[in-house]
Amino acid sequence: MSDRYDCSDPEQRAAGLKAAVDAVRRGELVVLPTDTVYGIGADAFTPHAITGLLIAKRRSRDMPPPVLVGTVRAATALWGGTDGLDAIRAIEGVARRLLRPGGRVAVEHGAVQGAAVYWVFAEEEGWRETRNHQDLAGRDRFVTAMLP
Repeated sequence: MSDRYDCSDPEQRAAGLKAAVDAVRRGELVVLPTDTVYGIGADAFTPHAITGLLIAKRRSRDMPPPVLVGTVRAATALWGGTDGLDAIRAIEGVARRLLRPGGRVAVEHGAVQGAAVYWVFAEEEGWRETRNHQDLAGRDRFVTAMLP
């Protein structure tokens, strides 16, 4: 059974906000009223919460829900540039600078980015043994490469 709170009552509103924050921290979903509809909320950084959200909305990962964030820092953590690879390119640059010859890097990425991430660590860019690895669902999920 879900709890309900009358947000017009200041005490119930405070209790409801605390309950919602606690639920989101546990990776649970919350229902949020807006001015026109109800929204379903989850922590965008908690994988099992996002899986639950997709199930609740009857969506697949091919049609992810929008993410609303409350701070610039959170938005920056979710934004990878127009092609989604800015953070990957930054990791490649740091790995190139910090690894010794023979050192290896592994980078997890979104399933739709697999081929593109591979080329960030391409042999033409000086890497060796670049490989895309799949997750249990058979989707490209992370790339490994070695600095010669």
